[in-house]
Amino acid sequence: MGTYRLILAILVVTSHGGLRVFGYNQGAAAVVSFFIISGYVTSILVEKYYNNPQKILLFYSDRCLRLFPQFIFYLLITFTVMFLTGNQLILTNPLLVVSNFLMLPLNFFAHYHNEWIAIPQSWSLGLELQFYLLAPLIIIFRKKVITHILSLLVFTIAFSLIIQNDYNGYRMIWGTLLFFMSGVFIRSGLGRKIILLTYTYFTFLLILSYVYDSGPMLGNRNLIFGYMIGLPIVCLLTKFNYHKYDAILGDISYGVYLNHFLIFFAISELAVDYKRPQVLALCVIASIVCGYASSVIIEKKMVRVRHMLRKKLKLIN
Repeated sequence: MGTYRLILAILVVTSHGGLRVFGYNQGAAAVVSFFIISGYVTSILVEKYYNNPQKILLFYSDRCLRLFPQFIFYLLITFTVMFLTGNQLILTNPLLVVSNFLMLPLNFFAHYHNEWIAIPQSWSLGLELQFYLLAPLIIIFRKKVITHILSLLVFTIAFSLIIQNDYNGYRMIWGTLLFFMSGVFIRSGLGRKIILLTYTYFTFLLILSYVYDSGPMLGNRNLIFGYMIGLPIVCLLTKFNYHKYDAILGDISYGVYLNHFLIFFAISELAVDYKRPQVLALCVIASIVCGYASSVIIEKKMVRVRHMLRKKLKLIN
């Protein structure tokens, strides 16, 4: 699954680089797969290591060790570049600086105040962190089905354009929990039935989006395509055993996701258009190289720490 995660990260990079696949935003579709994978991995962690309320704080520690180290590394570099180039909108506001370091509120700024986010794509990390806060409570206290239904209801209302669809159906936890929960459901018999029903329902929504074709509907189709393509792929990949090189590629993917806007900015400072296909290809390569470096310097150590934590919990159990 690590290889797939790297492919998803590259799709996000190309999306932010202005490339579109048949007019659709492949980056938004890729993010849906990231959410599904996150739900699947989280369900394994909670059920295997953090399966009672007394261990919830340890689960939070585990996930913070996953999200924050590389994020803070790239955030510090970003703030340094902002300071040196005079781009100090965020730096002049201590509250915005703190908000960026906390990660948790970043998706609240997305769509309406995206200029307040130092690493623009990190809004999705705020969303993921919110899921991690809710996930053990949902799984341990058996609230999976009702959570999925309520989130699907919000997504449908956003899809209908009754409320702002991008913000409520893509950026915020109440409209995206269904994607995470689909990953959680992959591991259970009842869950697979719910996934099948949801998949059928999304097929219906996709048809509706073409019948009532409008500009805002395109954003919905990006997400629906992301779900309809990504869910079967994730389900298939869960059948395969992981290889160490696959894990390495997965670790690189997080750095690629975090660093590519920095590379775009550096290219722009050289008066080169990073959206040119040849330049964008070089940016992807540079992002992968930098992602590999940060995975070796930071992520590799954090993986060992997380595995040690889980090993101790297993021995206690």
